[in-house]
Amino acid sequence: MTLNRNGIEIPVVETSPQRAVEAISLTRDLIATIKGPVIPEDGPE
Repeated sequence: MTLNRNGIEIPVVETSPQRAVEAISLTRDLIATIKGPVIPEDGPE
């Protein structure tokens, strides 16, 4: 899919940022469930 503007073709990339954020969050939660928190609650030292 491309967008034409003033004779210039611009490729359009369809993304789903919300799905990407949910997938990253789910992965982080899964790792935390299996191994414990990735980052300690008090933050890095």
